[in-house]
Amino acid sequence: MNAIVCALIGGVLFFFSVELNTIWPLAWIAPVPLLWLAYGETRSWQIFAASFAAYAIGQLSVFEAYGAMASSLAIAIAFTAIVYAGVMLFARLAQRNLPAMAAMFAFPALWTIVEYLNANLSPFGSFGAFAYSQVPAPILIQSASLFGLWIVTFLICSVASATALLLREKRRAVAPALVVAILFAANLAFGLARLAVPPSGPAVRVAAVGNGETGLPSTAAAARTISQHYARAAVALAADGARIIVLPEEISVLKPEWQDATDIFARTAEATGSRIVVGYREIANAPRSVALTFSRAGNTRYVKRHLIPGLEPLAPGRGPGILERDRAVAICKDMDFGDTIRNDARRGIRILFVPAWDFNADGDTHANIAIMRGVENGFAVVRAARNGLLTITDAEGRIRARAAASSTGMTNVIATVPLGPGPTLYTRIGDIFAWACAAGLLAQTIWIIARLKRGA
Repeated sequence: MNAIVCALIGGVLFFFSVELNTIWPLAWIAPVPLLWLAYGETRSWQIFAASFAAYAIGQLSVFEAYGAMASSLAIAIAFTAIVYAGVMLFARLAQRNLPAMAAMFAFPALWTIVEYLNANLSPFGSFGAFAYSQVPAPILIQSASLFGLWIVTFLICSVASATALLLREKRRAVAPALVVAILFAANLAFGLARLAVPPSGPAVRVAAVGNGETGLPSTAAAARTISQHYARAAVALAADGARIIVLPEEISVLKPEWQDATDIFARTAEATGSRIVVGYREIANAPRSVALTFSRAGNTRYVKRHLIPGLEPLAPGRGPGILERDRAVAICKDMDFGDTIRNDARRGIRILFVPAWDFNADGDTHANIAIMRGVENGFAVVRAARNGLLTITDAEGRIRARAAASSTGMTNVIATVPLGPGPTLYTRIGDIFAWACAAGLLAQTIWIIARLKRGA
């Protein structure tokens, strides 16, 4: 009975705290029921089954946004749930064979490594990482500028592990719980200090425009019409002081013989002195998702590098979307890949423009991922998502402007946002923290094996 209750409670907590639902406080306790079960006397197979069920239940929200990929999603969720259940069994093994302090960090270290491997091996990138649940609370994610999202995931799992251990073992777990409390307080203090520092760099007035339409205009007439609609919106925003205007990903198909559809953006940029970033699905030798940038300084073309498996049969791009000095462009799914964006950020990016196309229900989720990239690497983000959210955020993850794209017409947001400080410690050192977790886990594993051999 305990296993069933823990599975249901854990599943509900996961459902409302990760993936498409980010009630951020729940993420800190979501693993607790399963860890409590693992740290007790419940049989291993019951712990495995309960953990599998809880994690799978927690992932069900993704079908609301990605029903078109239901079969692929079901396989991915089942695999990840098996991995999560295996992690719980390792946490149980550590708790039974290591001192409480070492045992407490087994789950955080292993799950951080799982997320790191997933981010580097999965075609979906880091989507679903626990750390993204905390983006609505900027004070808790500032440490990502030091060690990436991995430190946030590690801390979430540490709090859960210490709580479960304290509930199970009380006196033996007091010291580990105090250590985690100190770590949490340090993270909070760093967040407070970083958010209290006033921006020292220049600010720029920026805007994002989008709508809630889900179709892809695919005729010459439709491409010209939608381009004209967005150009009119850009003129109005430029009149309101916007120097940079970001439009969504793939506002229409664009064939070589339809290039006149983009001329209106070149003329608008020239007339207003603004920079306009707009996405098209370019059909030439091979279809590509591109972001075209128009300004008096010249026009550029960037090709999306990371594509959604099964939904985007397009040719990927190869290089970064650096515009000039401290400004760059990326497209939607690119933001799910931390290594890609960090490598771009090393060039000194202080503001990033992101045309995007969401699935309505995942608007917050993908906006949060983009915001995390900005915190990790020290740049502001202007993101315009068709069928999603329009967001303008600073380098500390604070929202300067936000609105949901409307299905009945154009929606826009405009704000003055300070340029970020540029490359952070994390930008420079990369995923050292994740590797440190791997080293710690290796040491724990060797320790457990030695203890088991001595007891044999």
